[in-house]
Amino acid sequence: MAGFEEVRRLFDRIDLPSPKSCADREVVEITRKALRVKDPYAS
Repeated sequence: MAGFEEVRRLFDRIDLPSPKSCADREVVEITRKALRVKDPYAS
């Protein structure tokens, strides 16, 4: 799993600002949720 440094670098690289109020732990949690999203249309 990517650490918060990697995620913040990715956001910077794709020019997607991450909220400065977002703690490192929250950045990691958002990433985990995004990578484990369930397909609502899957049967």
